[in-house]
Amino acid sequence: MRRLHEGHPLCPLGGSLDCPSGPCSGQSAVFPSGVRASRAPPAFGISQASPFSLKAEHLLRLAEVLYRLEPANPTSGPRKKIPFVTCPDGAVLSDTVNIQRHLEQHAGLVLVRNAQTTLVRRLLEEHLYWAQVYFRWTYHPQDVRDGLFGAIPWPLRGLVFAMVRREVRGNLWSQGMGRRPESEILTLVEEDLDTLEQALGEGPFFGGESLSAADLSCHALFAQVAGSTFDDPLVTAFRRRTGLLAHQERVETALDEGGSSCSTPS
Repeated sequence: MRRLHEGHPLCPLGGSLDCPSGPCSGQSAVFPSGVRASRAPPAFGISQASPFSLKAEHLLRLAEVLYRLEPANPTSGPRKKIPFVTCPDGAVLSDTVNIQRHLEQHAGLVLVRNAQTTLVRRLLEEHLYWAQVYFRWTYHPQDVRDGLFGAIPWPLRGLVFAMVRREVRGNLWSQGMGRRPESEILTLVEEDLDTLEQALGEGPFFGGESLSAADLSCHALFAQVAGSTFDDPLVTAFRRRTGLLAHQERVETALDEGGSSCSTPS
């Protein structure tokens, strides 16, 4: 599978504030000076090691808004988590649902929205996401420690990782996924993947012929799985789903075609 563009801070595909050719022709006049978007660190072969941060970037690309990706401490956001974006007027938008709504209202973003796409998005973000968190932190603790906390010197890195891992386990327990035996989690994963393939059907996207937020959520979540260097039961289960793999490719193509781009002058 083709990996997403790395989207480094100076030249993300949605249009860079520092593009050598100047502002992209497709940028929205609503944000002429661009926005600053928090980014999760690149790790595990993934451009952003958070599905929600990657989805926020997808939204900005499709809205053809100039943006700069900036490393951010989750605790600096208004809801103490990433992603969040800062608009030129200083307004800070947190949570991909609010970012999408703002871009639809003020930047002309158009995404399909109906009962099915809403249900699919919530299945991905409120249920299957937690299975992804479980397998990442259970099967790959050393990769997570060095990939997400590699900038912290030893021995502090180990201490910080242990503290965050306890918090993640507490979140999994509070949400409920962490209370289940792994065999039960895998059964739920298979049911979720079956449901996604049935919802997709023969159409290119969950909303039919055009992209929806569900498609962006699906792509961003499974980029964490199929696009990673990991090998675990969740990765294996997803890679068996040819329909969902093909959907990943279609979303990438739509993002490439729908988002604005930067070109270097000849």
